[in-house]
Amino acid sequence: MAKLKIDFNCMCLFVTNGEPGKVRVLMPATACPHHPELRHTVRLMYRDRNDEVQYKDMEGWSLELRRGLGARGAAPPSATAIEGTKEIVNLTSLTGGRVDSKLLTGSGEGKIASRVSIEGATVEDVACQDHRWRLGAHDGFMAHQVTWCVDDVEMYWKPLGAKRKKPLAFLEDVKPETQDGDVYRVYVYHVLEQDLPADLPPPPGEETLVEDDIASHFPMYYPLLTGLRVDGGFVPERVDENGTKMDGGSGPSGTFQCKLAQAMTM
Repeated sequence: MAKLKIDFNCMCLFVTNGEPGKVRVLMPATACPHHPELRHTVRLMYRDRNDEVQYKDMEGWSLELRRGLGARGAAPPSATAIEGTKEIVNLTSLTGGRVDSKLLTGSGEGKIASRVSIEGATVEDVACQDHRWRLGAHDGFMAHQVTWCVDDVEMYWKPLGAKRKKPLAFLEDVKPETQDGDVYRVYVYHVLEQDLPADLPPPPGEETLVEDDIASHFPMYYPLLTGLRVDGGFVPERVDENGTKMDGGSGPSGTFQCKLAQAMTM
């Protein structure tokens, strides 16, 4: 049975509806004619059979990943695993905002660049930097990457307006992580194009953004939410161990790319 590990990096919104084992990952549309410098790109990245890094454009595509029949049974608690991870900020609990269910199917009404639907998977790892952030009532270490694992994976693509060929037609095009060839790994990045990593996996500690960038990027989640109790000024701030806002920008060690978030459906 083929197992897929998929890493989501940077600006990804994990949407749940309380149903165990199901999550949608929305990459918000970021194109803005007045601020072209904020435009993010969505890439599916992997090492191919020739050990070369591939960058496949995912914009305009929806990917569905399902746990195959050979691995089915009780659904793994994927949604619960995300909700129990403090580092992935829950925008619904902080802002009251929820995601319109229309964004989870169909074209996404121009609000999303890409979407991944996962069923029957588990969270294997969550990565965050050792910088504390405050967002409303939340004070903690905000994640920039989460890794999901899908056993006996079934993969389906649906266009959201894309006219290009599928980003990855066959999982067998990916170089396997194990000698027996049954574990594959791909990476989804939703970042500024210049911040795409040059290698996979990226070198540890690779840093690209400063605090001001994260503060300007994070509000691009909010057009996906309805019923917000906050305005666009609700942005992450660097704080020290006492919760006091830090002065002087991003700090000597810099910051990683955009932070992850989660929300509930209406």
